[in-house]
Amino acid sequence: MTDSRINLFCVADEETLSNAFPVEIESSKTTGDLRDLIKAKKAPRFDDVDANRFTLWQVLVPINGNDNNNLSVLLVKVPDKDRKKLGPATRLSKVFPEDLPDETVHLIVQPPLQQSGPASPKNLRADLDKIAHEFFNPTSHYITLLNEFVQGSHDLPLTKGSISGLPAVSGCGKARAAMDLLSRSWGFYFNAGA
Repeated sequence: MTDSRINLFCVADEETLSNAFPVEIESSKTTGDLRDLIKAKKAPRFDDVDANRFTLWQVLVPINGNDNNNLSVLLVKVPDKDRKKLGPATRLSKVFPEDLPDETVHLIVQPPLQQSGPASPKNLRADLDKIAHEFFNPTSHYITLLNEFVQGSHDLPLTKGSISGLPAVSGCGKARAAMDLLSRSWGFYFNAGA
């Protein structure tokens, strides 16, 4: 078998298409090798994540010029039939043909969910500074998503948690429940009351 190279366009889950990046790799390599290459290519974004903790999803998401470059790619919005989870030992030649479609994202890189544990007072200030820097960085996908929402060009994605909304009558404890939930994991609380 000749060792041909393939050029895959990748994007991290919840990032915009304008952040898609190419990775060139031999088709005889495995998805495990590809994870290592992606981690190196996206430094420092994934410096604190082990490459073997990435989940790679084979998809075909068109990149249609400038019209959709600022749209966030959300794995949860890709229908199950249009995505395939790749195992760590899968040979790339078995899942990617040599003639891949142009102007298309071929892989969504899903980093592991961040486990939040109790913060130690020693690291609390550093952790808060890191979160603020990542969130308010003008190139962060958080700022991009919020700007799109404020300008009316993007809907906020639904939460990946078990509760996306708390519809009920006034005074029944929705705000208290939301604050209790947010104290365990950060998020946004929007009050749409009149």
